[in-house]
Parts: sequence; structure tokens; C-alpha cells
Amino acid sequence: MHLKARWFCAAAIVGSLLWTLPGLAADASPESVPAVGTVAPAFGLYAFPTSGPGKQTISEDREIVQLDDLCGLRPGKTEAVVVLFIDGDVDVLGADPVGNWYRKYHKDGLEVVVVSVERNPSVFASKVLRAKPRYPVLDDRHRVVARRYGVANVPFSFLLNSECRVLGFDHKSAVEAAAELTAAIEELVRGKVIQDDEGDSK
Repeated sequence: MHLKARWFCAAAIVGSLLWTLPGLAADASPESVPAVGTVAPAFGLYAFPTSGPGKQTISEDREIVQLDDLCGLRPGKTEAVVVLFIDGDVDVLGADPVGNWYRKYHKDGLEVVVVSVERNPSVFASKVLRAKPRYPVLDDRHRVVARRYGVANVPFSFLLNSECRVLGFDHKSAVEAAAELTAAIEELVRGKVIQDDEGDSK
């Protein structure tokens, strides 16, 4: 069975497809990836510190971030959640595109959650501290959440709505999927896709 990566607009929950991208079967199990329209599996993971001395290695000193705090029963002003699974590559934490998404759309209801499956979290923690992302970066060193989401290889991305329902997924990195994800985020938080004169999403 070939698993297609796909992004949907907000109308996807009632079956209206915005676009479909070529998929890569090796990056996830079709049987375990949450289906579009279903509620994404709940999780709670320790967050890497993004400020301070960066010495917090004891679990009690680290914040637990739960998906339900961002969407679902307690969505607040959330309109969309981007969940990015990564390894030890902190480049995704830079300004483009993930940091720019958060800076530009957070006020309109976008939340970003990065889930790291890096097996050496102490080294990764120092990189996160230097990057100082404004959104949570979570420690999934044992791949518990990755397995729950059917993610065998990273990068892998999910787009959720305010009810934590899956609107789309992709095996590409945030950089590779930037155009498609930006348009989908625009659709959710602003209700329209904004494009410049050259057709690029703003």
C-alpha cells in the first residue's frame, strides 16, 4: 500500500481536498499513521529548555508540554497546529520557515510543536538553547510518540486543526514542504491563501 503525503485545507474534515503531494511509502506505516479527519494521538513530553543555563537534565526541572494544551478540549485561540518530527538537526529551528511561521501566524492562532527523536538529548539540548526557538521542542528520545504517529523515519510533519484532527501529513522537511504548508496554514488561520505577483505564498 502506497502512503501518499497530503495537505488539506480546513474543509478537509468534511472531505474537500485542497491538493495532494507525491508520497514516500518507506517513511511511515499506512496502518499506523493517523488518518486524515481523525483526532491525532494525545501525548505529553518533556520540553528542552530554550532559555536559561541549559543544565536542566532532571525531569522534574523540565516542563511537560501536552498536545491537549494546544488543541482539542482546550483549544483557546488555536486554529492550527504544526507537529514536526525531526532528529538532531537543529536547522529546522531557524528563522526560515518554521520560526517565520510562528512569528507571522501565532497571533492568528498557529501553534508549532517540534518533536525530536535524537538519541543523545544532552548534546541536542545545547543546540536548542543556542537556537532559542519561541515554540516548544520536545524530547522523544525513545520514539514513543513517533511510533504512536506511525513515523518510522524523519523528517515527518503533521498539520492539525483546532480540534486536534489531522488535516494532512508529509514526509518532507519543513524547508522542502514550506510552500505547501504555508498555504495550508494561511487557509486555516486567515481563511485565504495570500500570494505575491510571482505566485509564491506569503
